[in-house]
Amino acid sequence: MNIYHDNCCYSYKYSHEMNIKAIIALCGVAILTVSVNGNELTGCVAKQFVEHKTRGLIHCKFPQDFNSVYWYDVDNSDAKPVLMYDRTTKTVTPEQGIPRIDNCSTTGELCILQGITSRDKLTCTVHGAKPWITLSWSVMIGNVEKALHAHAMIKPSTDWNVTFHSTAVLDLANVTTGGLNLFICSSKLEQIDHRKYSKVLVDMLQVDVVKDKTYIDVFRERDKRVELRCSSGKADNIYVWKKILSHTIELVSYGLDYDMVVAKRLQERYEVKADKTLYIDSAQVEDEGKFICISSDGINHYVAAMNLIVLVPPSPSYLIIDECTTGNCIITSNGTDSLTCSVTGLRPPVNLKWNAEEETNLIIKNQVQSSVQTMELHDIKSILYFDTSNIVCGDTVKVTCEATGAATQLFRSLTEVRIKVIQNCTEESIQSTNQRKNKYLSHILTVLASLFPVTVIVVIVVRDVYTALFFHVVTIWQNRAKKSNAEMEMNNLINTRDVTRNKFIEQIQTSYRETVFNSPSAHYVPNRLNVLPFSRQLGQVTINPKILDSFEKIFTDPDIRDKHVLIEGRSGIGKTALVLHMMENWLLCKDDSPLIEYDMIIVLPLKNINDINLNSAIIKYLLPEDGGWKEETVQDICQTEKKVLAIFDDFDQYSKLENSNAEVNKMLSKKIRQIGRSLYYANQWSTIN
Repeated sequence: MNIYHDNCCYSYKYSHEMNIKAIIALCGVAILTVSVNGNELTGCVAKQFVEHKTRGLIHCKFPQDFNSVYWYDVDNSDAKPVLMYDRTTKTVTPEQGIPRIDNCSTTGELCILQGITSRDKLTCTVHGAKPWITLSWSVMIGNVEKALHAHAMIKPSTDWNVTFHSTAVLDLANVTTGGLNLFICSSKLEQIDHRKYSKVLVDMLQVDVVKDKTYIDVFRERDKRVELRCSSGKADNIYVWKKILSHTIELVSYGLDYDMVVAKRLQERYEVKADKTLYIDSAQVEDEGKFICISSDGINHYVAAMNLIVLVPPSPSYLIIDECTTGNCIITSNGTDSLTCSVTGLRPPVNLKWNAEEETNLIIKNQVQSSVQTMELHDIKSILYFDTSNIVCGDTVKVTCEATGAATQLFRSLTEVRIKVIQNCTEESIQSTNQRKNKYLSHILTVLASLFPVTVIVVIVVRDVYTALFFHVVTIWQNRAKKSNAEMEMNNLINTRDVTRNKFIEQIQTSYRETVFNSPSAHYVPNRLNVLPFSRQLGQVTINPKILDSFEKIFTDPDIRDKHVLIEGRSGIGKTALVLHMMENWLLCKDDSPLIEYDMIIVLPLKNINDINLNSAIIKYLLPEDGGWKEETVQDICQTEKKVLAIFDDFDQYSKLENSNAEVNKMLSKKIRQIGRSLYYANQWSTIN
């Protein structure tokens, strides 16, 4: 079968008129006769044959000074040449500067391909080069680049200067590394010093590797910075961060030690450092979820899995008892009743549990917990149903409501309620109580009656001994009469001072009780305190900031307990509530309280003593108006006490006042010694001059 190609070849030397004499084509062979300036030149030898479906050559002969050859489609006289050869053009730079890897959206940037298996192939191309460019594939093993066998193809283009398209195809079935690997496609053309490369990160890990991993819980408070660390070996230099969603896997970040790429949607708050640690600024609830990091050196793979849980503190920051309206929560009950404990606006949800003190006759009938979710926050409520019918009228029992869960570190998770059976007491219960008291009284009288004879004998013996000793004692007292009178006067003075001191302490305690009683039903004591202990030596103030996990360590930590302390925190974190809690702690005088060592505690807001001295402030704000106290008496009591603790609230407000000669400034410089130790509470640190 004969196949005719209607193509014509022209040699071009000068821009003179050419006359085509004849065109004959047979199986891709052209016969060409050209006339130039009246001289006839034969370009291609007639009747050249090629085998069907094989590569053939058309032999043409042109003079040495020709410039170019053009090939045309003779069926379309208006068309441009379909091929051209210009002997003055030896090289052509590729259309794109670097190799292009299929399925990578951008050229030149590090690319990642996910969901790849060993059945897939990687294809790399370069278009429009002359002569053709050699392409090769390699893979990074540790810090060494290992060459791989790839299938290379070269195709000529149909442009004017016969440029070439180069392709290199890598069959992943021949790559035994698997997992997470970095592949490199390199191009090389020595004539134009063309040496470029493109990199692609190929994730071939199976989905099971991600799903079967054990996730470590990481808790962070909302609006705080999150830090998620990636497990790694000694030589691994590639990584990928993923977020596991319910139905899909989201790519968070990928890259090398020196080239990290973060998903565009996350670039505003997400960042990856050189050690592959993922940082999330100002964590939000939407950031919550399971994160996994895979790092590799091309052979070994390391996987770290974390479950990020964003904590949101409740508002208010303590448990609420619906039936309580005062600080000292005591309710009355006459039988079957209920209590409701709740916490609102937190995340994640917590469990609420009611407990009664041991050895009590309170019957807990049921506990019912409910939860309501609004947006991403939870409101938790627990109702306790109880029965006090077995409790004697007038007795009191204590029950507690306690929250358990991750979010409890952000608020006071325990509160207590006292239940007193004093209302609607029946005649029978009163009679039963009286009978019980009469029974105890009768038992005591019986014991006393049985001891009466013995008591009479003892009294007689004691009388005789006492008579003999009496006269001896009288003689001794007569000899010491003068000396005793002086001592009595001194004792009277001491007794008077003790009476005054006890009255002073009694009255400030009464003031504190009223303050605590009128405060909210529960005081949130922060679990984390920013404290700045400071001391003054040789006129220099030394400050060593420290973070404590409980307020008790202010009094037990050896680095802090003997220093003045500033307690710092934002508004609403619980500084004033901590002051109230310390008041109550001191009033209760429990053996395990760190405040039991202090004979006296003075609590004042600094703003109240800016314009008056400390003694006047104590009289004005802590003692009754009609008490008749004098500044000298107050000063004498404070100076004679061994252990005194002063607690000043609103230090940040004091630092904004203009009176630099206030009494507190003198205390800070130790010009007076009324106070043994001081605690200051402020919203932010204020410089102590």
